[in-house]
Amino acid sequence: MTLPYPIECQDVTTLAVQTQEAPYFARKCIDAFDRLYEESATRTKFFSVAIHPYAAGQPHAIKYLEQIYEHVAKSTGVLIWNGREIFDWYAKAPEKFVGPSK
Repeated sequence: MTLPYPIECQDVTTLAVQTQEAPYFARKCIDAFDRLYEESATRTKFFSVAIHPYAAGQPHAIKYLEQIYEHVAKSTGVLIWNGREIFDWYAKAPEKFVGPSK
């Protein structure tokens, strides 16, 4: 099983590679979440954010990471899971996630 691992909503990509400021990282993640949340009205969507303690976990950036989590948590019907919880959900009925038959 491959778990969602985003490139654009990843602190290292945004903060270190693109050298953007932490508020931009928060805005980008919140915008991505809002779009996926809107689309989730018709089918399940995953919003993933990849974080590393040496990037978004730094004192100057942590409040922006908290803003992302606070924004996501206030949305109705959203589950906040780690990788193990996603795997457990999938493993209960993997046949539901198989693509169309030929």
